[in-house]
Amino acid sequence: MKEQINTLISDLQNATSHLDAILDAYQENMDYFNEADRRKINDFKVIFNRKREAIDARISSFVRFIEKSFAPSQEEILKEKALQKLHNDFPDFDSWADNVRQAILDRELKTLISAHSSRAASQRPTTGDSVYQDNPDADQPHSINENFVFSKPYKIEFLGEEYAVKNWREVLCVIANALYADNASPLQEHIANDDNKKPKFADSILPNYRRPIEIAQGIYTDADRNATDMLNLCRLLLRIYSVDEEEVTIYLSKIAKNE
Repeated sequence: MKEQINTLISDLQNATSHLDAILDAYQENMDYFNEADRRKINDFKVIFNRKREAIDARISSFVRFIEKSFAPSQEEILKEKALQKLHNDFPDFDSWADNVRQAILDRELKTLISAHSSRAASQRPTTGDSVYQDNPDADQPHSINENFVFSKPYKIEFLGEEYAVKNWREVLCVIANALYADNASPLQEHIANDDNKKPKFADSILPNYRRPIEIAQGIYTDADRNATDMLNLCRLLLRIYSVDEEEVTIYLSKIAKNE
């Protein structure tokens, strides 16, 4: 099964290579030595490449979704570790009676789960003057749906592009700018239909915004929010534009410090 999935993913990732035939077909009908045709070819290439990059970004997002869906669960990983340990400790383990093997495997798995839970509990952040430390695994990608309390971002990937950021406000601005610059209508319609006393987004600085910031050209929100609330705004923007949350990948520079 794993081999089949990897083959399908590889085929999917190479799918857009066939689009070159479209570009070739367009150019065949043009005279590159004619100035007007040459401009048309260049204009077509610009739009063609932009559209192709957008397709590649969506394919990459879909591939990540497939890989995540077929990834083993934490229990399956621990079970595999338990089996490896038992095979190392008892070379003839497979020859034992089924009920004996299952009982010993259950006991070993219970031990590993308990140890894993204890480690997770010990990683809860402390509160004090400093709750941050440099992230030792800064290249680890994170989903937008994770808990980012006591953490700081340094980069996000969105719709196939990378953006350097310093805080969660900048994450919001990156997503808002990218979406609004490409198509202003969905957000404008949302603002026009939002009759809340304190709307999440506005096309002017509202009096009840304690810390107003401009997140896109002429679009504002209240920055008086924590990391969780900022990411909730990011998810709201994605829903407004019908963009999959898998299109956002976050990388952390700081994580919770434990003492």
